[in-house]
Amino acid sequence: MRRARFRSLAALDSIVSVFRVRHEERVSAGVKLQVVENDNVKMLKIDGVTQSIINKKSLYTRGYWDYFIPTFYLQKNPTVLLIGLGLGTSVCQLRGLLGRRAKLEIVEKNGGLVDFSIRHNTGLRHEKIKIGDGAAYVSERKRAYDLIVLDAYERGGIIPEKFLSQAFIKNADAALKKEGILAINYAMNFRNAFKFSRFKKLLKKRFKIYAVSAGAPGMLIIICSKSINKEAMLDTVRGRMRVDESNAALLKEYELMRTL
Repeated sequence: MRRARFRSLAALDSIVSVFRVRHEERVSAGVKLQVVENDNVKMLKIDGVTQSIINKKSLYTRGYWDYFIPTFYLQKNPTVLLIGLGLGTSVCQLRGLLGRRAKLEIVEKNGGLVDFSIRHNTGLRHEKIKIGDGAAYVSERKRAYDLIVLDAYERGGIIPEKFLSQAFIKNADAALKKEGILAINYAMNFRNAFKFSRFKKLLKKRFKIYAVSAGAPGMLIIICSKSINKEAMLDTVRGRMRVDESNAALLKEYELMRTL
């Protein structure tokens, strides 16, 4: 038994040792940023928690980021606002799939994170990145976007309260074009789950809302549509997204999306 246990620990150690911390620094408010990578994957950790994954050999991460991908295809040449940067997983995916057909703006409140991510993801160097408050930025925009992607978290995996507010939902509605979509990464941990019922009620005042399971228990992509229903979204995505093994899995989850 002891030998088997030692063998299993050695195997685990060999797997873990493949990943190395390549870069580490502290930015504003003492936040610790790390880039951890091996030959296949680069990960950004913030205070030890993985916040972004870059697959060096594919656009797909097998994480929740992939479940935003179908929303990229709802317009031929979408204008997109991304709130929350990380290491730029969604940026890489959007550019890899649509190239410069997509007009992209990014808002990230932490300037130190932006500098760090640009150094470690060369794909961000030519992007328009606004350092500031994403909620305030949205409030200044009118009928500007086909898609707003909200992927913003505080320490402890908590969605900032301002993004759960009636004011933000109203401003996001005003910032979207007539057939616009607000797509939200919602991690159903204890604190976020406690706030979800109220948030859902606020969203339903302005949007048709749907939930897509995002590859892990408790991870949801909430799709908030101004005017397009589920069936119309699925028809559009099927007509524009190349069908392969990875996309087929994403489409299956979208076909199973439920109305909230």
